[in-house]
Amino acid sequence: MVKLISVVAIGLGFSATTTIPAHAFSVIAPAYEGQAETQGTYNHPPVAFTGGPSETANSSGLSLSSQEIQHVKWCAQTYTSYHATDNTYQTKQGARTECRSPY
Repeated sequence: MVKLISVVAIGLGFSATTTIPAHAFSVIAPAYEGQAETQGTYNHPPVAFTGGPSETANSSGLSLSSQEIQHVKWCAQTYTSYHATDNTYQTKQGARTECRSPY
């Protein structure tokens, strides 16, 4: 009888935890529109994140030249392990090697 009561209690416990919404136990109050303070917030123009009006950025807002873009595309298509961040790919031996494209 004790075993049956334990099984039922465990079953009810599992079913209760799967049916109770996850937010029911949240200790953080939800933020509502207008609740946040407007003082001390900054509204950065999109140009601050696109490369902006700079001598190094081109008219499309990208910091890479068309040749650099072609180089990255060629390396990515040629080597599946290519990382554009450091311009390297992984060889069959496991070493990382600099990609040299025709561009």
